[in-house]
Amino acid sequence: MNKFSMVRVKNVTSTVLRSQFNHQEIEESANNILATDGLLAPLILRQIDMDTLEVIAGHKAYDAAVRAKEIDLEAAAMVNAFVVPDEQTEAAVAQLQALYPDSLPTPLAAATSIEDRLSNVESYLD
Repeated sequence: MNKFSMVRVKNVTSTVLRSQFNHQEIEESANNILATDGLLAPLILRQIDMDTLEVIAGHKAYDAAVRAKEIDLEAAAMVNAFVVPDEQTEAAVAQLQALYPDSLPTPLAAATSIEDRLSNVESYLD
């Protein structure tokens, strides 16, 4: 069963680089997240380990949530999400691709290597 949760933004990672999204759109979305006290649609995440979650769907919303946290740490430290159990990840991705084929960005194929993940983290720190 998928679990709805409030999770710490700092515990979430994404395989889609922040640079793939328009900077101004991320900035505007971050300000809207702060103005509405959170995301209106939850992120869809999978559990990687005890403290790490990874975005399955909602990469752009995640980037906006990270930016909102950078603007106001206290107001945007948490984000709403559905956490998909690891054994259901494949089925969840298939469902999302079937229902929302145009709204899911394609993650970078090589983003699973440690070098690419570090590069992704560095892009958030810029």
